[in-house]
Amino acid sequence: MGHQDLHAARPLSSDAGTGPLGVPGLIARLVVTGVTFLAAAASVVAAGETGTLATVDKEPITTEDLAEYRKALDDQSSQAREPDTGRARSVLLEELINRHLLLKAAKERDLMTDPEVRKALERSRNHILIRTLLDRTVADRVTPERVEAFYRDRFTASGEAVQIRLVRRGAATRAQAEELHRELKNTANGGEWVFLDLLPGTLAEPLREAAKGQVVGPVAEDGNWILARVTARRQVSPPPLDRVREAIRSRLKEEAIQDLLAQLREGARISYQQAPASQ
Repeated sequence: MGHQDLHAARPLSSDAGTGPLGVPGLIARLVVTGVTFLAAAASVVAAGETGTLATVDKEPITTEDLAEYRKALDDQSSQAREPDTGRARSVLLEELINRHLLLKAAKERDLMTDPEVRKALERSRNHILIRTLLDRTVADRVTPERVEAFYRDRFTASGEAVQIRLVRRGAATRAQAEELHRELKNTANGGEWVFLDLLPGTLAEPLREAAKGQVVGPVAEDGNWILARVTARRQVSPPPLDRVREAIRSRLKEEAIQDLLAQLREGARISYQQAPASQ
């Protein structure tokens, strides 16, 4: 692969940087993808050709390494990536060579013994362990069979589905959310139509019996505090499974993680040395 090919290769994303090797983009990727790359390496099986693509001081870079690196980049970016072409692979290969060189230099400078580095590695290790536990818990619980069973129980068993129209507000703290209560109570109309059974469990249950005009919350959801006001309610025909499949998966994923946390908390002895700060 010549120097001219690297100049001609279009970057895989807008952060690929300038110059043939996209050095600014590589630096950003080294920072952003560190944990993701390590986690992906535990589970990715490269498809297609196998073998060594290059060596750096006798250390091989294989097609499996390239596939893992590409998946790590895909996992941490919501942007569409360039198709997996020869040019795209050549750019990634040069980035992997740079990573090998930088890692070798870091080891030669004995950075592994640096206290800050050791703390960062421990945080990365803990992140990977937690992520793997959650991924495997979800994989065991969120199966196609369970998705279809949820759909049958909540949508097709009765031949109709409940939709409610909600006006929602969110805040970073419970106190801030409670300040929004009066504003939300005076909001009479509008909002979005949602299927009740596809809302997060923390919100779905109090809304199940909520009357029109009632404000529910604040309840914790995804690190925020949520208030919701019901502005209308109706019965509709069940949606096709394909329309709600991903929403059902999200709901089952949430339930699986919440059940795991409840089980772990039940078996743990947790004590607070001081009251938690007001949220």
